[in-house]
Amino acid sequence: MVESIPFNEVHIWTVWLNTDEFDLCENPTTFCAEEVGRADRFKSEQLRKRFLLGRSKLRCILSLYTGCSPDDLRFSCGSHGKSVLASCPTIKFNQAYSSSLLVVAVSHDREAGIDVEKNRNDDFGGVAGRVFSDRENSVLAKLRGRDRADAFFRIWTRKEAYVKALGVGFSYAMQGFSVSWLAGDTDVLLCDEASEAAATSWRVTEINAPAGYYAALAAAGRDWTCRYRQL
Repeated sequence: MVESIPFNEVHIWTVWLNTDEFDLCENPTTFCAEEVGRADRFKSEQLRKRFLLGRSKLRCILSLYTGCSPDDLRFSCGSHGKSVLASCPTIKFNQAYSSSLLVVAVSHDREAGIDVEKNRNDDFGGVAGRVFSDRENSVLAKLRGRDRADAFFRIWTRKEAYVKALGVGFSYAMQGFSVSWLAGDTDVLLCDEASEAAATSWRVTEINAPAGYYAALAAAGRDWTCRYRQL
């Protein structure tokens, strides 16, 4: 039975990746050469297994919408590396990993981008100085401690979800657009210098994430809602 997805919904799947499952589910015929090549670039065997397990879970999720066997799904890449389901192009998807967590966004003929990050100790100021807008850096400069870290990860996930939805990744002018840092905000894109219509053509929202994680979703248009699913 094929899973139905209305045009006005974006389905969000949350999957924990336990590499102990890997040997039970791995089948060399499941993965295409591109997937194996990407896996082999990881420096540790654990990261390699986690990537391939994530691809296996992704295939299982997408098979629900296409009616195809997970093994029969075929992917292609856009000019900036965003994956497309070549065997069923009307089903759009995007995925993100952080530590052992995989999140997947699925929609019907609607571009979407998703990101998730686990809370960790990073050089917030160094990263923010390179990719955050003046408006966003001004917010961070006024915060300290936990509040500053929370704001950093909310801004980061929201910005990354947006550029992933656009399909351009970090080739986009990251400092040229601003998002809200407020918790629970469901309409976080404040402005984009490269597109006057961005605020009416896209919506970026915070989405539910497990404790210790931050997540965001961006999708084309404004006539959609999130529906949460679990594999």
